[in-house]
Amino acid sequence: MLATRYFIIADSNLDDALVELLTAILDNQTGNPSVSLTCSVPAEGTLRIDIHGPDELFPPSDRAALKRGGETQLEHGGGLGLWLANWIIENGHGTLAFPADEPRLRIELNRVAD
Repeated sequence: MLATRYFIIADSNLDDALVELLTAILDNQTGNPSVSLTCSVPAEGTLRIDIHGPDELFPPSDRAALKRGGETQLEHGGGLGLWLANWIIENGHGTLAFPADEPRLRIELNRVAD
């Protein structure tokens, strides 16, 4: 069973990163937009946040640019929200990734010892 409270190491703007991600995800959806978040502790010292949606959360070009670590004039993403969130999460020594082409985004953050 998960505790109700964990302490993490993160950038003080983590809330802004989450708002940017959720806003961009909901803006990319059609019909009745929806998103769900789940938190887990996959290993000691780690907190994982998975963001799920019914469809692809970000266009392939955005995911590819983030994975590549940069954009070009011909291959670029559609906005700054994903980049801003990634920079904030990385600044707090966390990671942001898209696991195995699923409609999911994963954030992993370092936990402070209990």
